[in-house]
Amino acid sequence: MPKSQHKTYYNINGTLVDADMTDVPTSRKFRDNWVLDGPVIDVDMDKAKDQVRDELREARKKPMEDNDLQLMLLMRKKEFMEPDAKDKEIAAEILVDQQRLRDVTKDPQIEACTTPEELEALKIL
Repeated sequence: MPKSQHKTYYNINGTLVDADMTDVPTSRKFRDNWVLDGPVIDVDMDKAKDQVRDELREARKKPMEDNDLQLMLLMRKKEFMEPDAKDKEIAAEILVDQQRLRDVTKDPQIEACTTPEELEALKIL
């Protein structure tokens, strides 16, 4: 083998696998969840779904903080004057959005995915 050519190996749970001797997933998104199934590198879908849920938890942090701030400002305003109908409507919408964000990891679309490609294509938030 000429010096310029390098063999590529994948470490799958402690097992080095020659890239030329196996089928490798085209997407690397779930690489931490790869498992070896004979000569095929596959994705552990349960772990990949957990990864997606973790990513959703991280993605919802900022919107939840923004909602909390808005609610806090509305509550502060309430200390000085009677909230009007618009304030109550805004607060109700924020509370609904907060619940939607809390429930995002329970979205049935996640569990319905059977392939890594389906899971990667999800657009929940």
